[in-house]
Amino acid sequence: MQPIIEVKNYTKKYGDFTAVDNVSFDVEEGSIFAFLGPNGAGKSTTINTLCTMMEKTAGTLWIDGKDVSTEKDAVREVIGVVFQSQTLDEKMTVSENLNMHCVFYKVPKHEVKQRIHFVLNLVDLLHWQNKRVSSLSGGMKRRVEIARALLHYPKVLFLDEPTTGLDPQTRNRMWEYITRLQKEKILRSF
Repeated sequence: MQPIIEVKNYTKKYGDFTAVDNVSFDVEEGSIFAFLGPNGAGKSTTINTLCTMMEKTAGTLWIDGKDVSTEKDAVREVIGVVFQSQTLDEKMTVSENLNMHCVFYKVPKHEVKQRIHFVLNLVDLLHWQNKRVSSLSGGMKRRVEIARALLHYPKVLFLDEPTTGLDPQTRNRMWEYITRLQKEKILRSF
């Protein structure tokens, strides 16, 4: 079986500085995979390159059989991303944020309400859908971002430091949600 993510001899340089040097790895479908390392080790750089947000210097990167460098739109259709920094619109409600994402990902209009209901139920925020994002706790905002990343039913979900800034109890709950998504086969990979 072909891995869902394949990275071969990936290098990323910024001028003379090498941020990532000749890294290779595969991620099997259905697995949870994590990058571990100190600050500045290239974890976010690798994620940003895989998510088509940054160009590689060398190597090949594939997601679901699609070349990250030459098939960016196709890659974006099969990935969901939760960035390290929050990217929700604080002035909008939870549902408005999710609706906007549905437009970006061309979710069929007749499926929008059902998908929003489904993902909010997954992260236990259904009763918060009409609240402004600014009124939510940090952990709730993180869960909304995970819900948003799942709206277009991606095959791979990238989470860049999903528990940063969360208290220990919320951090544990966040990992429970992530594990639940994988066990229930909502996604193929993380």
